[in-house]
Amino acid sequence: MIIYMKLYSQENRLTEHYGAMDFLPLLSALPFWADKANRCMEISMAASICALVLDLTSEEVILQCTYDQVLPKVYSLLLKVLGYLQMRETSLEDNEEGDLWEITLSACMGFVDRYPSLKDSIKSCGLTSSNLLIKRLSE
Repeated sequence: MIIYMKLYSQENRLTEHYGAMDFLPLLSALPFWADKANRCMEISMAASICALVLDLTSEEVILQCTYDQVLPKVYSLLLKVLGYLQMRETSLEDNEEGDLWEITLSACMGFVDRYPSLKDSIKSCGLTSSNLLIKRLSE
């Protein structure tokens, strides 16, 4: 977790040395890894990293540079975490994944307009939360 947060905090410096293309393989690997791990922390961490990678590029670029099923798998992972966040709103219980969920949601807010198929996925999955950010994503 410490390594991940360190990389996240140095995001601007990372993109100076590496391009978005260098991070695209993560979009194929992380959803698969999260499915295999099938634990909330791993799913949340994978989703937040995928969201940060998506924020570096656009849907068009990813569709040109990866195979067809990459984005649907990433979107499924993101929707799972947005669902966790929605459930958290109705629970008073704190959890260690909350920061990762907020990172994922915040990143999605930044790039959702560059990913029309993500916006469509959010609308079709039925996330109906009182959270204003999730409402914004589903507009």
